[in-house]
Amino acid sequence: MPNDSTLQETQEEIQSVSVPSPISGRPCNASLSILGDTLALFNAGCLLKVTGNQVMAPFDGVITDIEANQLSVKLKATNGLRIWIKVSEVMLAAHTAGCFAQVKINDQVKKNDVLLQFNPTILKQFGALPYARVIITNSQNIKRTDITKARQCLALEDNLFTLRF
Repeated sequence: MPNDSTLQETQEEIQSVSVPSPISGRPCNASLSILGDTLALFNAGCLLKVTGNQVMAPFDGVITDIEANQLSVKLKATNGLRIWIKVSEVMLAAHTAGCFAQVKINDQVKKNDVLLQFNPTILKQFGALPYARVIITNSQNIKRTDITKARQCLALEDNLFTLRF
C-alpha cells in the first residue's frame, strides 16, 4: 500500500508538457555541430538536422530576444516556459544569408506564427551547417525530458519534447 508521500510523488511525475517541434528536422547527436555544445548546460535540449526553412512558434507567448544576426530567437510561453531556438552556428549578416526575422522583441505571438524565415542553400554557401538547437532555458524544475524518437519531426505537427515536472 503506497503511503501519502509516494502517491504525491507519483502525481507530480505525471505532470507533463509536450512541446511541438518549432522547425522541421531530424533529431541527432549533439556532437555533430558546435550548437550541440551548449545542450549540456540545460536539462532540456535537442539538436536537429534542419529539413525546413522556417522557425515557428510552438506555443503562444512573447518574443524576449532576437540575436543581431537574426538566426536566433527566444520565446516565453504564457505558462512561463522559455525556449531558445538557434538555426546556425556561424554569425552572418542575416539579410545576405537569406534570413529574415518575422517578429521583433516584445511581440506577442500565437502558436503557428512564423518567427524566422531562412534559406538553407544560402546558409550552406556561407559555411553554415544545416543544424538548429532547441533548448528549454528555464529547465531547472524539469525532472525528466523525453526527446522524440521519430526519425523526422515536422514543424508543429510532431512533439519534440515531453517535459515531466
